[in-house]
Amino acid sequence: MKKQRLLLSVMMGLVSCSTLSAPIFEEDFENGASAWTIGGTGDSGVVSKSGSLMLNLANTASATTQVSTTGQSDIVISLEMMAASLESGETCVAEAKGSANWVLLGQLNNGQDNSERNSFSVSNGSFDNTQLTIRLRAGGNINSDDCYFDNISVEPISGGVPRAEATYAQLMSSAAQTYSTSAFAPNGTGITANTFEGRLQISGNPVFQKNYGVTGDLPTGYQNWPLFDKQFVQDGNRLIPVDRGHGFIGNGAWSITAGVGAVWDEAADNGYTRAAFPYTLKQNNTNCEHNGLATFLFKNDGSISNVQVQNVAETCIFYGFEFYGALNGTYTAQTIATKADVVSARNAEEAARIPTKPLADLAVDYPRVNLSNYGYAIAPADLNGYSVLVNGTSYMDGCGTRYGSHPYCSEKTIGIYSFTKSIHAFMAVAAVEKRYPGFKNQLIKDLVPECSDSRWNGVTVEHALDMATGNYTSNRYEVDEGSSAIVSGFFEQSTRTARADFACNGWPKKTTPGTYHVYHTTDTELVGYAAAKYVNNRQSGEAFNDILVPIYDRIGLSHYIRGIQRTSDTLDAWGGYGLSLTLNDVVRIAQYLRDEAASAGDLDATMVNEVLSGASKGLYAQLTNFNYDNGFWRYHAGAATAMSACGSQTQIPIMSGYGGHTTVIMPEVIITQLTDGGGIGFVNTINDVFNNISSACPVN
Repeated sequence: MKKQRLLLSVMMGLVSCSTLSAPIFEEDFENGASAWTIGGTGDSGVVSKSGSLMLNLANTASATTQVSTTGQSDIVISLEMMAASLESGETCVAEAKGSANWVLLGQLNNGQDNSERNSFSVSNGSFDNTQLTIRLRAGGNINSDDCYFDNISVEPISGGVPRAEATYAQLMSSAAQTYSTSAFAPNGTGITANTFEGRLQISGNPVFQKNYGVTGDLPTGYQNWPLFDKQFVQDGNRLIPVDRGHGFIGNGAWSITAGVGAVWDEAADNGYTRAAFPYTLKQNNTNCEHNGLATFLFKNDGSISNVQVQNVAETCIFYGFEFYGALNGTYTAQTIATKADVVSARNAEEAARIPTKPLADLAVDYPRVNLSNYGYAIAPADLNGYSVLVNGTSYMDGCGTRYGSHPYCSEKTIGIYSFTKSIHAFMAVAAVEKRYPGFKNQLIKDLVPECSDSRWNGVTVEHALDMATGNYTSNRYEVDEGSSAIVSGFFEQSTRTARADFACNGWPKKTTPGTYHVYHTTDTELVGYAAAKYVNNRQSGEAFNDILVPIYDRIGLSHYIRGIQRTSDTLDAWGGYGLSLTLNDVVRIAQYLRDEAASAGDLDATMVNEVLSGASKGLYAQLTNFNYDNGFWRYHAGAATAMSACGSQTQIPIMSGYGGHTTVIMPEVIITQLTDGGGIGFVNTINDVFNNISSACPVN
């Protein structure tokens, strides 16, 4: 006998608090799957499983259907899922898209593939009064990677799914506990009873618990919550920080940046309005970052609950830790004079974002693609962002955290380390060269007074950008870069006085400038100092804020990029590392460099074309199949991948950052993987892209 209609067993006995109405949509697959559109690669069909008929999707197969919820509110979607034979990184996913972004309904991973039924129920304001798309998909790589779906219902239930985590009572208490990320996800839309505009302060100390790494690597005071004193404005259901730039000038172990979050009402919150936002902790004087979530209740009169804070992921190879608890919140309602500008800038930023699809859809839109060739060198727990940009769409992944999917994934910032050499140093030189031709040939010693001795004779800005100053201790790959001398003399220093002293005097003269590459972050630091001095001399401005930020804004990058790390005494922007970006930022800037920069009038076209050229350029980087030029790695794709069809000497540009961050810029496809796990493999990805998506060759 067919099972009865699922009555939201996941609601843990709270269903009696809600009022059930007739379902808008029900699917038990007893009569097949005619209401569903099947796509992707792999087996699919209705099969007998666990005592009933279920929809089976394998490999990368997917199924979608649409349901109208016009005129309905408090929509709840419920379903059951099973999985079998999943391996590391493979998933079964159910999701829905209404009037906003995709919302995760349920997900099963390796370890949950025991052929047992799992029940899920989700309510979200974006499901109400709209055209709803429900998508079921397998995220495997062979036909034995099986996902099963059953008992799907869409129904209006007064009050939605009763909240089980971060409840009113829990937020009003001081108990220290952790929640799934769904506790921080917006669960409503429309006009709220209260409006947040003013100052939020968060104080106290969360629970600290190390997950990995060496405690001795942690900064002094690592147990202490940083100063949090920030202004926010509310626009509709968005909670927008007034300032999102993430630099760090000051004392203490951590600084903190708030991202754009959400504001909504829930019936059980006793007249309070609920708010949540993502945050990023940044370690003092490094590019190591930790992502977290915060939520609280508030009223217009300044009443506020405790603020639940919780680290959920990190972009730091050195160590990771839990940081959670109910901290003290203070809300000071005040008029923000710049609110209109803050909202306008945010609107422009959102409008400029690259359209996205889940990475699994890459195999749907390009059926020959084998998804096992994408992100294969990165453990799922270490994946902070992944994108394959094709024809203007970013097929993305990397929204997972140790507590579930990140509810504000587009806001998650990542410390990108040496991507800064391309995004800041190269762009600064190319932008200043465009305005003032000849800048790249200026001598470092004429612009950086600390580099005054003879070892800097004849060394130009472009030589430093190429890391070909002729000054080094060892000519072997990264021996200098990994030495104790550079760690203590440069990386551990915060002042320009100390950092410039080492950058200028830390390496002896060995050879003629421009003839030999040795990887030195110190060289790119000098590029930043030189650009800052030159721009200040010419127009009394700053290279980063006054030359680059307007370009970043024009192409639609987030405001997080404005907070580059700076020296603590002179506030000079670091040239070699220190930027924080979102995944969209990284993909968009690579797209801009490839498709627009040579003709947009912002950057010197000759330098841009050198970066994009498929010809053999740059100096050997002491690493097999790599040269280095203009702040970019140049990969010998013609010698090592299927791109040999373009010629054995073919090169393509790559941005690379510590921990495994990699962006590969191909003529029609851009591959980006952001990780703190150290995995860098991309050869299989280039081969799959070239063979199955685009065989375009770079222009020499």
